[in-house]
Amino acid sequence: MLGTSNNRVFVRTAPTIAMAAATLDDLTGGRFILGVGSSHKVQVEAEHGMTYGKPLTRVRETVEVIRLLLQQGRVSYQGETLRIAGFDLWFSPRHATIPIYASAVSQKMTALCGEIADGIILTRSTLATAAVVREQLTDGRGGPAGTLARSPSPRSCRRP
Repeated sequence: MLGTSNNRVFVRTAPTIAMAAATLDDLTGGRFILGVGSSHKVQVEAEHGMTYGKPLTRVRETVEVIRLLLQQGRVSYQGETLRIAGFDLWFSPRHATIPIYASAVSQKMTALCGEIADGIILTRSTLATAAVVREQLTDGRGGPAGTLARSPSPRSCRRP
């Protein structure tokens, strides 16, 4: 398994993340997990010189664009935080789907992870907070408690 942990959606474009993910997925023979996250205002603005705003929307739209590019190879997208005019990967990804994990610290981002992601990357989490995180993920997934899917084991992550 190879995973990227947290690609920051404010400092890397969605197409750039999708290209890197498709390439790494190919190089690993389908044993790749993409990680994305919003980072935080201080790091994005002060350290990278980029504008930080609407992190939930930006993560949602970035994941949507990445999935569209992996499936279709080309995308035009008009969202609230992303606008892309006819981006083309110029190659066909080995797989049309790649597991995408999202990072979360806040309750709203955790719920968003439950809604749009295949897994979650946590920081500052303990066994004591696990039940609360599970509930927030389930809220985002829109199902009753206990309906979250389990992460695949590394051996089962290889895709044909």
